[in-house]
Amino acid sequence: MDTTRVDKKIIETLKTYCDDANRGAGPLYQRLEKGFREMMARGELKAGYAIPSERELSEQLDLSRVTVRRALSELARAQVIVQRRGARSTVAGRVEKPLSSLTSFSEDMLSRGYQPGARWLEKELSPASPSEIIALNLSPGALVWRLKRLRTVDDRPMAVEVAVVPQQFIPELNELGDSLYAVLQQHGMMPVRALQRIRAEPLTRDHSQLLDLAPHSPALHVERHCYLEDGRPIEYTHTWYRGDSYDFLVELQRDVAPGA
Repeated sequence: MDTTRVDKKIIETLKTYCDDANRGAGPLYQRLEKGFREMMARGELKAGYAIPSERELSEQLDLSRVTVRRALSELARAQVIVQRRGARSTVAGRVEKPLSSLTSFSEDMLSRGYQPGARWLEKELSPASPSEIIALNLSPGALVWRLKRLRTVDDRPMAVEVAVVPQQFIPELNELGDSLYAVLQQHGMMPVRALQRIRAEPLTRDHSQLLDLAPHSPALHVERHCYLEDGRPIEYTHTWYRGDSYDFLVELQRDVAPGA
């Protein structure tokens, strides 16, 4: 791709947003921010595109560096662009998750060239709740690990995950590192089948704060039931993915009757 030509076109488009004729549309930094957002929405700025530097934008748009810095900071705060020290900011991409195979969050991200991460929010051993007893086919009073994590992609908060696993599959807390599936694999207890239910719902205030989003922002709530090869349930997980950055991809095929 000829980045010089692309940059020139972007600069010309951004100039229309910063023109004096649009003075009534708000402060300059907001107009510049709006220009970037609308170009992304129209597909003119693709995921991964390296935005011209703060200095270049300032000189070519005839704006102060304070104005440009404010606009880029607002875009970064909204997770629309990714800022890295010593490098150009890049347009953030949406993450796609195919639903045709059973994989972990980390496996999905690594396979797409992203760097997965996690921050533990809670690790507790407690009696299973009534819904967990049903989902995991447990006896009343059975103990489960309740594991809550903030999942990240290239250091961007992407999802809040709460996994529940019967204690019998993970006897000791110190076995739990960053990867739940790595521990299950060590014990020869990897799930081979899963059922998922996906629905749209607003984030709670706490989850919005963890994901750096406004309260009650849209999310994709995934409820997953995982099973071992012998049919025993091993994992019951609820995950809330940010709706502005995560897509689920399903391939559909039509069944064609012979001779139809």
